[in-house]
Amino acid sequence: MLRISKFLKFEVEVLVVRDSLNEGAVIFFHPEFAKKIGIKENDLVEVSKGDKVLRLRAKLSNFAPENGAYMPNNIFSSYFTENNFKKFKANVEIADGKESTVEEILDSL
Repeated sequence: MLRISKFLKFEVEVLVVRDSLNEGAVIFFHPEFAKKIGIKENDLVEVSKGDKVLRLRAKLSNFAPENGAYMPNNIFSSYFTENNFKKFKANVEIADGKESTVEEILDSL
């Protein structure tokens, strides 16, 4: 089945939060917001900010902002932050391929 949302890109504000589970290459969306923009649990999404791009696994959480997302405070979220380590704006779209790795981030620096 063709998913129209696969061809759409959405700007979201992403909060960076402490997470004792250290989830890795994931981004959490509020279930209602994810439904609105066509993202499902475990979809691979491309998150981009300027020329920085990562592919992350989408997870659903009622703790996520109602119109945005959050990422655990780790190397994946740090890749996008500059002067503000608590939040950033990024574009999100459904992606193909595999999740980004730490090695990809290190190679790009």
